[in-house]
Formats: sequence, structure tokens, C-alpha cells
Amino acid sequence: KDIVIPLPVRAPPGAVLREGVTLHITRKGRSAQGFADHFFRKDYGTFSLASQHADYSKTSANWARAWRYYAADLQDQTLGYLAAAAGVAAVAALYRWTWGGGWRGRPVPVDVLLVGTLALYLNFFHYLCNLPIDQPLFYGVQQRFWIQPLAVTALLIGQGCVDAARWAAKLVPHMPVRGVVLAVAVAVTYVQCDRHYDAMDQSGNLAVRDFGRMILDPLPRDSIVLTKGDLMINSARYVQELEGVRPDVRLVDQELMTFPWYVATLKQVYPDITFPGDYYTPGTQGAFGIAQLFKANRKRRFFLAHGFKDGDHTWQGEYSARPYGIIHEVVTQKALNDLSPRSIQRYVKAVEGSIPPPSDIHLPSVAKYAPHTWERVVLNDYWQGRHNVAYAFLQFGQALHEKTPGDLSHTGVKYTVLSKARARFEELVAHNQPAGGSPHRNLGVVLQVLIGFHPEDVSLVAATRDAFQAYLKEAGDKVQGAGQIEDVVKQYTDYLEARRGGGRKM
Repeated sequence: KDIVIPLPVRAPPGAVLREGVTLHITRKGRSAQGFADHFFRKDYGTFSLASQHADYSKTSANWARAWRYYAADLQDQTLGYLAAAAGVAAVAALYRWTWGGGWRGRPVPVDVLLVGTLALYLNFFHYLCNLPIDQPLFYGVQQRFWIQPLAVTALLIGQGCVDAARWAAKLVPHMPVRGVVLAVAVAVTYVQCDRHYDAMDQSGNLAVRDFGRMILDPLPRDSIVLTKGDLMINSARYVQELEGVRPDVRLVDQELMTFPWYVATLKQVYPDITFPGDYYTPGTQGAFGIAQLFKANRKRRFFLAHGFKDGDHTWQGEYSARPYGIIHEVVTQKALNDLSPRSIQRYVKAVEGSIPPPSDIHLPSVAKYAPHTWERVVLNDYWQGRHNVAYAFLQFGQALHEKTPGDLSHTGVKYTVLSKARARFEELVAHNQPAGGSPHRNLGVVLQVLIGFHPEDVSLVAATRDAFQAYLKEAGDKVQGAGQIEDVVKQYTDYLEARRGGGRKM
């Protein structure tokens, strides 16, 4: 929010900073009304963190829940007992100003103002925070709004230590108050550094930058990327604007397109894109749906960073999406159903190197980054992207197998695609990455098809059995069709035992 006040003053008279910039300032930003609209969140329609249509509403239950999470976070940030020092400072400040008679004819002291500000902010904010805070990602979003009250709490902790030392001095005459406070401050600083240094050390943390590069690098020239979510738009925008990565790619945010001012600005920044309306809201007069945008720009290739926007179904039946790196490409339903060898080969060639292997990049550490951090989201999306590509290869291989079951050529497209899928699922299994799916199950399916190419390969049969066994163990009670999978495992086990005894063939 630091940039809110300078916006009306610093915004240029024109509508655009420069060609290609995706952080736009319109003429509206220079007017008093524009500033007021921004400050009072008129475009959002609510002071709450989420839309008024969010699942969580402003209730006392949400207020209490937010307070519980805040208290737990405060305990972690302040070593627990230091929060008590802030409480001491608050009590002492209120006592001096009220029962101590300090309020008579005197201005409100700074410590009382700090206590009042902290109480007002936390209660008001926790009343309006309607995000599902029990979900790790949303907890991380809300946690970022606690930085300012944490800074105020740190000031109160210092004052609380002084107050506690002064009270102790009354019980222990001649106690060096300043020396005690200084010793406590040094000790607390040391303990905080020792406890939190590893977590706070972000040197070498390039996760978000690398994620932005992974979005943009593999895309065809002059692509249009429709983003959804802070991580997608901001990571790609950062590397494009500040590092000059792929300036030919057009970044368009689906959520922001619902505002007329954003679309008006995009029309000036990206004159090569046709917007068939004033803003993006399907079924509304003067607005457009996503399918209309696709049809108005038939010659352009569109990509989705985090999927279609919820609530827009205009694309269904005509368009679909298939994996392309860590994001998806929008394709017509006809193109998706094209299972000709040439089409599949072209797709596989385009996407097989679209995501760098884990050995070529520095992935965030699971041990260091909690589930609510953006780094963990980057890690999950990375592996999900690799899983999506592998699964697309599997689907193409299965479709070809059903279409030409008798074709068992080791050099054909079907065998090549299935082999690539196998390698990627084995990688996911080796890195223990479920990635929102089940690599063990999918690996078993791939291997099961490949057995048809190598019916005498005992190691392939054993690997298939092991993959399905691992899936049963991993999924537990959630396995669908567990009985059939168990029958397959038993069949392969019996076959392997028979082969050891010189028995039947597969």
C-alpha cells in the first residue's frame, strides 16, 4: 500500500508507461475520484480480502479463527514469552494513562497510541479477513498482513522489558536497570537469529524468478498468456519487465480483465490484440466471454497460466486445454481429438523439453519452506507441470494403442510416446512427488501397455507389479477399483513365480 499516496501525483498524463508494460496507470489514476476509488477498493466491491461471494462471510467465528492463527504466529515470531513483555507494556501504558491519572490535561502518550492502534487494526482486520485461513496458501496470504502489527508489537516488547526491569528494581534495590535491559536485548537478538536465520536466509532463492522463466521461455513467438492468480502474473511480469525475458509474449490477467479500465489500457498497450467488448464478464451487455476473445484472435496462440476463470463456460464444447510446459495451451476440440501420428509427434516435440529437468534448476527445499509459502507453491506447480506432460503422453499412447492394437513396432510413434511417459513417471516416483495425481498408478498403466511390446521381459513385468503395489499402499482406502488392481498384482506375481520355476509365458 506504500504506492497508493504517490499514485495521483506521479502518474503520467497519458494512459501507458511504455509499450509492453503490464503494470498500467490510466488517466483515472490522476484524478481525485480515481484515487478515492483505489483507496476505498471500489473496483473490488468490498473491504474484505476476498469477494463478497466468497465462502467465508464476516462472522464472529471467522474473527475468532483469525485471532487463533494470529496468536500462534505471534508465539512463533516472538519466541513465545516475548509476547508477554508486550502485554506488560500494554497494561503498564494503560495504567499510567488511566488509573495513574496521566490522562488529565495531557495528550495521549505514544505507548497508549501504539496499544490502541494495534487493537484497532487487529480486530478490524480479523473481522474483514474472510479467506479460508485453515488452507495453507490463504494462511500465507493473511500472514503477510501481520507484518505491521508485528512491528508495533516489537516496540511494545522493548517497552515491556523496560517496565518489567523498573518494577524488578523496586524489589531489588541498586539493580542496574539499563544493564539488565541491554543484556536481555542482546540475548533475545542472539536467540532470534539462531532460531530463525536459516528460514530467513533467502540468498540464492530464485524460485519465483525461475518460475516466471519457466512460464515464458518455451512459448511460441507472440503468444498470449491468460494468467490467473498472483504467482502466475507477477512472476512472469517480473522477468519480462525487469530482465527482458520474452517481450514478445502478451500477458493478460483474467481477473483484471473484469475491470473496464484494465481492458481500455490493454487496448492501448497491445493494439495487436482484439478485445470484443469493454470488459470480461460473459453474458453481460458490452462485455465478452473467453470464447469470444479466442474467436476475435483466431490466428494467435493462447495459453492458460492456472486454468480458465471460474464461472465462464463459454469455452466448453469448442475449446479445451492441454499441457504445455508448466501451463496449458488453448486448442480447439478438433485439434485435441486429432490423433494422427504427425499431430502427436509435433506436440511431443514441442513440449518434451518445455520444463527443465530438476537437475538443471535449483528447486525450493521442502524442509525449509512451509506449505503456505509461495516457494512451496512453485515447487508443487513445477512437479504438477511435469506430471501433466507425462500424463498427456500416456493418454496419446493409450489412444494410439486402442486405435492400432496390432502395431507393436519398437520404432513407431506409439512406442516412443509411451517410453517418454514411462521415463517421466519414473522420475516422479524417484523424487517422491505425487503432484496431485498418482505417478505409481500411471507408471503401472504405462508399463502394462509396454509389456505388449516386450512380453518376455521379466523385469518389465516385475516393475509393473511393483508400481501397482506401491499405488495400493500409497492410496490406501482411496483406491478406486482396488479389487481389479489386486487381481493384476496377483496375476503378475504368479507369473513371476512360475517363470522362476521355468513355467508359463506371459
